[in-house]
Parts: sequence; C-alpha cells; structure tokens
Amino acid sequence: MKIFCLEDGVERLAVLAIAVLAIAVAQQEAQRLRAYSQSCVERAVTPVILSNLRVLVDETSSRSC
Repeated sequence: MKIFCLEDGVERLAVLAIAVLAIAVAQQEAQRLRAYSQSCVERAVTPVILSNLRVLVDETSSRSC
C-alpha cells in the first residue's frame, strides 16, 4: 500500500522520518507520565511516612529510661 505518491527512496525517507518523530513523541510522553506518577506517589506516601515518624518519636519520648 502506497502511503505517499513519491518515489520509493523519498517515500521510505518520509516514513522513516514519521517513525522517528513518533518515537520521540512517545519517549517524551513516557517521561512526562513517569514524572507525574512519581509526584503522585510522593504526595501519597510522604504524609504516611511523616505520620509514622511522629508516632515513633512520641512513643520514644514518652518512655522513661
């Protein structure tokens, strides 16, 4: 199936250029999604960690030696 009405060499070059562009866009989107998911995890996990640390500090400070 012909994608473009171009000579074979030019058509192959055009298809290759489109493929390279698609790969670049996919890599950029993957990087954006990784950054977003990392920030979501940090926002979800950080309060839990801080809460657990507060409980631990409270428990250890209330103990007598």
